[in-house]
Amino acid sequence: MSMSLIVEGFRSPNDPTLKKMMAVLKSLEAIEIDYDDYPPDVVEYFSTHPYGGIGELGGRPDEEIIDGMTTVDLDKILVEWRDDTGEGFELDVASIPAGVRKIRFRASW
Repeated sequence: MSMSLIVEGFRSPNDPTLKKMMAVLKSLEAIEIDYDDYPPDVVEYFSTHPYGGIGELGGRPDEEIIDGMTTVDLDKILVEWRDDTGEGFELDVASIPAGVRKIRFRASW
């Protein structure tokens, strides 16, 4: 039987950075700025959204955007390792997105 591991990070919906980025996003939408002209830090921040990034968020309700930003898939920064002493997974903590305060490791068989 094989094991599957899912790693998720969690931000608070009251995270100050999330609130600031939401305000910037809504301001840019209100003045109808093209996605290609959004500030790079805003684009990068919302790149972790499960809908696929900034271009997919336009017009969605705030609650839906915030919900997607509070759970962050960390599987892409999880790396398998194996040596003579054992095997397991490594998580590069420097790659954890801003505002993540909790990490859940979920194993299933």
